[in-house]
Amino acid sequence: MSTAMKRAARIAAALAATAVLSGTLSACGSGAGGNGGGGTGGGPEQVTFWGSWSGDQAKQLQKQADAFNESQDEYEVEYVGQELVEEKLLTALASGSVPDVVLWDRFATPLYVPKNALAPLDEYIEADGVDLAQFYDQAMGELVVDGETYGLPLLVDNRSLFYNADLLEEADVEPPTDWAELKAAAQAATERDGAKLGVAGFALDDPGLFNMWLKQAGGQMFSDDGATTAFNSAEGLEVLEFWKRLLDAGVYEPGFGEGVDSFAEGKLAIKYDGPWALTALDEAGVNYRIVQPPVGPDGDQGAGMGGFGLVIPQGARNPDGAWEFMKWWTTQPANGVGFAKLLRLDPREHGGRQRPVLHRGRPVRGVHRDHGVRRGAVQHAGRLRRRGQGAHPRAGAVPRRRDRRADGAGRGPGASATGSWPTTRGDRRGHTRRPMTHANPWPARADLAQRSLDHFFGAAEPQLLANTYPAGDNSTFNYWWLAHVIDVRLDAYARTGDQEWLTAAEATSANLRARNGGSLFNDYFDDMLWYALALERLARATGRAEPLDDARAIWAHVVEHGWNETHGASVAWRKQQPYYKNMPANGPFAILSARLYQHDPDPRYLEYGTAAFDWITATLVGPDGFVEDGINREGDGRIDTQWRFTYNQGLYVGAAVALDDVLHEPELTGRALRTATTALARLAPDGVVGSEGGGGDEGLFKGVLYRYLGTLLDRIGPASPDAVPLLDFVRTSTDRLWETGRRDGRLLAGDDWRRPAQPPVFYSTQLSAIMALELRAAIEARP
Repeated sequence: MSTAMKRAARIAAALAATAVLSGTLSACGSGAGGNGGGGTGGGPEQVTFWGSWSGDQAKQLQKQADAFNESQDEYEVEYVGQELVEEKLLTALASGSVPDVVLWDRFATPLYVPKNALAPLDEYIEADGVDLAQFYDQAMGELVVDGETYGLPLLVDNRSLFYNADLLEEADVEPPTDWAELKAAAQAATERDGAKLGVAGFALDDPGLFNMWLKQAGGQMFSDDGATTAFNSAEGLEVLEFWKRLLDAGVYEPGFGEGVDSFAEGKLAIKYDGPWALTALDEAGVNYRIVQPPVGPDGDQGAGMGGFGLVIPQGARNPDGAWEFMKWWTTQPANGVGFAKLLRLDPREHGGRQRPVLHRGRPVRGVHRDHGVRRGAVQHAGRLRRRGQGAHPRAGAVPRRRDRRADGAGRGPGASATGSWPTTRGDRRGHTRRPMTHANPWPARADLAQRSLDHFFGAAEPQLLANTYPAGDNSTFNYWWLAHVIDVRLDAYARTGDQEWLTAAEATSANLRARNGGSLFNDYFDDMLWYALALERLARATGRAEPLDDARAIWAHVVEHGWNETHGASVAWRKQQPYYKNMPANGPFAILSARLYQHDPDPRYLEYGTAAFDWITATLVGPDGFVEDGINREGDGRIDTQWRFTYNQGLYVGAAVALDDVLHEPELTGRALRTATTALARLAPDGVVGSEGGGGDEGLFKGVLYRYLGTLLDRIGPASPDAVPLLDFVRTSTDRLWETGRRDGRLLAGDDWRRPAQPPVFYSTQLSAIMALELRAAIEARP
């Protein structure tokens, strides 16, 4: 269950009596029309401004708000910093205490509009005659969903070419302006000590930038109407062939500089990067410069754009004041320039078309930093002066890049399974080692993801794993995350047979118990059930009775304290809210009941397990198989349809398959298949599940989906036509994860695999990535 939901539940319970008297929750879910806020006694009306910026950047935002406050006397804006602002917004929506305006990462807009988190602004825009043409189309487009506008752009940034000025001067070359010059400059700057690469000429370590390279080659990711993909083209092949030529030229080797910042250490000459890198480079004292990306073979340009905007949440108490603040900031050039000066930005970084964006046209001399800027020189790209042959000779062979189509890494929509995977996949896999073949890189990739969990998040006992990377607040004890750590370590043990993974699973279980005061139990039934599921797997892996006894004890505890007849016989979510029933508690309960029945055919397991599943089906599952989250959270009998998570879909699939294992009722697998196909169509229309809340508990949600899609694929078999969309989804999404998640030779997964992880990264998101890659490894394994 997500942190947002748990907090929302606590808030709802605390405010229930107040809501009856004052109606403070009545604004929840309303649009942005009307004026619901305001001061008293004729003073200015208060406007609450949220954002994720903190420290000096928070002061800069308040200074901007102060400038607005001084410009008029009707509204008073106050900035309130929030960690994980998107997640906090969902919590606020549940409680009815939303801010009036939010500093918003624009890419998240299409993820939160379906959650009814943002209010459309078209009426305001039309009424005030705001000309949206003053904003860049790309920035504006990120804030438009289904023809409605949900915000105004504020800042923009993009990828640029960074180079070490000392290394290029030593190589007697100037910064490249096209692909041919890039290859020549990279070769000239490359240095070797015998066969060992000492200085890499160019970092070819981020295949997630394929989109940018494709634009430079004259291609595009999608058709003009957006209906089909278009990257499988001559231009797309040209990108891959150029990458291969770079590798064959020896300018880079996969894994070079693993675990360190090679550019900051002077071991890398040229790379693509963004404004987020500037602070570290300045602190490292690197003599670096930045130029616009080189053009492709036919002179085509390409770069990516991102940045912030301003939005008004649904249910804002003072949307009128929020709009006036947004309009003042974004549509009046002087105010945008004033903010740029506060940040020490070049004014051209502002999101308006009348202020040229960074690197649009010729390079500019100001360098944008995400939340604050230092000045950095940006040189104009000159002509390349090539050195004679032999200036930096190659010594030793460089591994050639394998064709992605040969090793399975390039499979996408339309691909079908070849061969089969062991029918013990997922929670029912055996312990036999399956050697990795040359044609299947996915076991090694799953292994890398497992070890990257320890690399990025490992911490001394009793913490075991830091909650975030970089390490931050570890005061929260994430009981159910640790239960999933046990599960993924058992996945690795099942795949490899290596004892170290089984030992790690047992150590994690001991850590969880010790940090929980030596007890199995806590207040949340879903948390305990996840631990019981991991314990049942641990018992099968070790052959020991104790973990199975503990799983049975948790099941009995849940029945005794959580099972009741409110809104139908089922399990409550937590002890303090026996009236609140949901999928996160009843799904794991049904799965655990079926598994325990396989160990001990006590009819009570089937009685309770099937009752819980039948309750889910009757209460939370729609005609198309989509599973809602819960009912009666606020004591009003309402079903929570605003939380549409992969977690719930995966649990229903897993529960149906688990019960079919013991009941042998094919209809159950049919239900699982219907839910799976509907979930993928709704939640991953492009083959990748986006962010479900910014990390935290939500970061684990998609992992649950992958785990139980694995059990469904086991059941229907790889040759079934019904398996094709499931296999396509797993392959497409894990391809994308591998492209965007690589970092310094390791894998770090954020909550949206369509882009590289942005700090802070929660280890819950890394667990989801591990589950996905373990499933992909099993799918691609040959008998």
